[in-house]
Amino acid sequence: MDAIFGVITDLEPFHHFYFAILLATAVFLIGLGLVIFVAPERAKRFLSGFASTLSLNTLEALLRLLVGVSFAGFAYSTGLPELVAYIGIFIAASAVVMLLLPNAHKRFGEWAIPFALKILPAYGAGAILLGIILGLTILFG
Repeated sequence: MDAIFGVITDLEPFHHFYFAILLATAVFLIGLGLVIFVAPERAKRFLSGFASTLSLNTLEALLRLLVGVSFAGFAYSTGLPELVAYIGIFIAASAVVMLLLPNAHKRFGEWAIPFALKILPAYGAGAILLGIILGLTILFG
């Protein structure tokens, strides 16, 4: 793991880029949660599109990879650098799996999306909470 953390700390010149990506992610999560409560049908259509086509799977995976690398790269600016780095590594690794196994991701989505739609209010509250936690973490460490 030391080698991974060594690579992460070498990425320090991208600090402002990582910050911008994570801030956009926090805003997205909060916005998604609000849309779930204000326009649930629109949110259902949006969420139902995940993993539905190869191009959407690739886009989702690449965005996830960008967010994961940003978590890992920004980790040392937070109060819990190892935890944040591990979260980033997990997100990035899951993105690589999505890119390599798009059919498996699609099958997972066939189960996960209907489940998320059944618990949509909790999903929305969770998205808002995660967005707030992420925002506070990157703004205040």
